[in-house]
Amino acid sequence: MERRLYRSQDNRMIGGVCGGLGAYLGIDATIVRLFFVLLAFGNGIGIPIYLLLWIVMPPEDLEKDTSFSSTVRTGSEEIAAHARVMGEELRTMVRSPNPQASLVVGAALIIMGVIFLAQ
Repeated sequence: MERRLYRSQDNRMIGGVCGGLGAYLGIDATIVRLFFVLLAFGNGIGIPIYLLLWIVMPPEDLEKDTSFSSTVRTGSEEIAAHARVMGEELRTMVRSPNPQASLVVGAALIIMGVIFLAQ
């Protein structure tokens, strides 16, 4: 049987890329997610690679229309929809900020400073 690379519809957190890669490679999707997070924080290349794979990889339930243009169109529409949702959530968060947000942001900045100092 021929293995095909698809974005997972069952094992997804954002776009299903890591779930699909994990199924294709025969490893746990959590390991693939961890790899992308390390790439994102390491040299920043993880996010563009993930977005590119999100656009190029067809969804698992895509019918017979697997042409490149339809795959790119479907991926870009999903990214646009997620961007709209994230924008609305960000707008809501800015209007009513969490009282502990400054504590979390401060702790994150301290941790990033320690990491950069160690390098």
